[in-house]
Amino acid sequence: MIIIRPAITADAAAIATVRADSWRAVYATLIPAAALAEATGPASVSAYTENLITRSCAGILVAEPQQPGPSGHQVIGFASFGPERDAGRLGPPPGDSPSGAVAAELYAIYVQPAYWGGQAGWQLLTEIVSRAAAQRYASLSLWVLETNRHARRFYERAGFAVTGESQVLDDLGGVTEIRYWRLLAG
Repeated sequence: MIIIRPAITADAAAIATVRADSWRAVYATLIPAAALAEATGPASVSAYTENLITRSCAGILVAEPQQPGPSGHQVIGFASFGPERDAGRLGPPPGDSPSGAVAAELYAIYVQPAYWGGQAGWQLLTEIVSRAAAQRYASLSLWVLETNRHARRFYERAGFAVTGESQVLDDLGGVTEIRYWRLLAG
């Protein structure tokens, strides 16, 4: 059983570690090695931790096992969302989104590799969808690497569809990410 709860500042280092460990595992064959090493190295983990502390971990949920380990509760995954960052740049989402409705974006969702295949990722995503709907967002979008087949299947099972939009991430070696989107129940 997994517990999902709002992150607190004390979780910042664990969240940054989950992100780096997950990136190293999932992106090892998808992002050029030098870019991946820079994005997951000690300086990046430290900067990510400091950014989370500065933001007081606002808008982030964490997953932890119901039964604490020997060192107490441990963060095994996290997810964050908020207002869509690219709303002004992107065209309207597909489908029947209400006119003038505010869109949300899933900024990140990562789980420690040892917990892949469990329910932590699914529970995090379910809780994000529920909270976004409760906050009266009309839709939820996200960006995923085009070559990340596993993540794409995960989002498609959750009702997300490809929008046809893409962007190249020069800072990660020129990889392409694509946008997914879904309506939220009102």
